[in-house]
Amino acid sequence: MSNVTVADIKLQEPFWTLRFTVDEEAVHIGGLTLYGSGFGNHDQDIVIRVHLRD
Repeated sequence: MSNVTVADIKLQEPFWTLRFTVDEEAVHIGGLTLYGSGFGNHDQDIVIRVHLRD
């Protein structure tokens, strides 16, 4: 979680950057695994849905 709010997001931008990270001081540091199309147990791409509420 971060301090970023909907008001901070530049909705007029043609694309956004979505970043998954593991904090350097996390208890289980060592990596983060995400699987996309053709990898893992589910042969599908990663789908992100964003819902904004007024």
